[in-house]
Amino acid sequence: MAKTHVDWARLSACRADVARDGLIDFADYLEFLNLYEALDPRVDFNGDGAVDFADYLEVLNLYDAGC
Repeated sequence: MAKTHVDWARLSACRADVARDGLIDFADYLEFLNLYEALDPRVDFNGDGAVDFADYLEVLNLYDAGC
């Protein structure tokens, strides 16, 4: 059986896939909360230079929309 190459970078192109596992699920929400609490700039989803409630709302919209 031949091995199949999985392009994880392409699969994780969706911004809502915070866990970068190719899925949009509760793991992404939990990962977002951890990064949000740490004020990690990777979760500055609206790009305003601050990690704040606007980013929380943005990730909820992205999560709800899926990819």
